[in-house]
Amino acid sequence: MKRIIVGFILLMMVLAGCTPRELTGEEKAVLYTAAAETIGAQLTSDFEKIPTATETPIPPTPEPTATETLTPVPTLSPTPSWAKVGPGEIDALILMYNSVANSADDDPFYQWESNSFIKVEDFKYQLKTLKDAGYSSISISRLTDAILLGTEMPPQPVVFTFETSRKNLYNIVFPLMKEYGFTGTIFLVQDYHNGKNMATAEQIQEMVDAGWEIGSRGKTSSDLTKDGLNLGEEISGSKLFFEEKYGVPVIVFSYPGGASNEGVISRVAQWGYRGAVGFFKSTKYSMANLYYMPRFEVFNTWTDADFFNILPWKPLNVPVRDAAVPTATATVAP
Repeated sequence: MKRIIVGFILLMMVLAGCTPRELTGEEKAVLYTAAAETIGAQLTSDFEKIPTATETPIPPTPEPTATETLTPVPTLSPTPSWAKVGPGEIDALILMYNSVANSADDDPFYQWESNSFIKVEDFKYQLKTLKDAGYSSISISRLTDAILLGTEMPPQPVVFTFETSRKNLYNIVFPLMKEYGFTGTIFLVQDYHNGKNMATAEQIQEMVDAGWEIGSRGKTSSDLTKDGLNLGEEISGSKLFFEEKYGVPVIVFSYPGGASNEGVISRVAQWGYRGAVGFFKSTKYSMANLYYMPRFEVFNTWTDADFFNILPWKPLNVPVRDAAVPTATATVAP
């Protein structure tokens, strides 16, 4: 594994040295993870030796749609609509949410002028749109499994990611997601864990028991490209902390603010993560972006049409709330 990381770093240094101009976010994502193409076979070999939690899709009632849980359930198996996908390039949709709240009563950190606070009614509309269109939620770790080895996947996979674990995540998001048969991935910050106005450790455990996945966003949620940070504590230490606390593998990472460079990414790969998420937009996932996986950040300025436009699989019957919702012939927004 050390040989893999050394090769990774050397290739990143060469690529970085050949790039004198400032790169765009998407160009950086491709640059930082291009080395994965050359070491894919070795990573896959190492990956096969890593023990992981077993996920089994559980059909919710009354409408049987496959979902998943991190707890092994040997008596259940995927519904016939699930099929093995990969290894290689995978089509999927990853959504990124910061907070779902209508006011400071829901989230004490609520800021009316920020576009990161999604209204509860908008979030519920988006869940209903995805449910009616036939989407099934999966974890990021299942998506990385598919890329590396191939695994069972639903035909229209969506990953819900949440960048904060404030109390409204448990009070508002969790019950709404459960109502529609969805689970998500929470990126926890060690220094904010179980703190004031945050979801408690017991509440997070309840979500994990219900099939939610835990990822890390570091110890302090600081920009990891800045000088003076202890990357060992931020990346590896936070992983070990959450694994010990909740007894589940923590194998996905979120770069705070989307900031990363070749040194940060190489450490994320070296210290046991099998994937990491960034901020550029795409619905194509492969070894080329495994350590900077694209996501669509959802904003409260979006219309229903904006949300509709990012969907890779268009619903035939869109729940209409306003006249701006396009027909099924609409194209994905750039």
